[in-house]
Amino acid sequence: MTDEELGALIGDEEPYFCYSATLRIWGDIPDPDAISRRLGLEPTHAHRKGDKRGPRSPGHKHDQWSYMAPSMRRGPWRSTSWRCGRRSGPTSST
Repeated sequence: MTDEELGALIGDEEPYFCYSATLRIWGDIPDPDAISRRLGLEPTHAHRKGDKRGPRSPGHKHDQWSYMAPSMRRGPWRSTSWRCGRRSGPTSST
């Protein structure tokens, strides 16, 4: 789609997208720190089986280790695609 076609479709205002990606590992996790070491990442959230969200909440039924990746792109839509934090497409120099 050309910029002119996009302009005709949406007018003067550019669409805005904001998205995220999260890796969640859950189940019986004997050593959550082993996941962190293997991936080289600290979890953005983790809990153990039985942990409670609050004093009256039931305990979690499973262990969980999760990592929310920082957004690779935020803001107005652009025609360049992004993969794994590296730009690809017609304007790419890589």
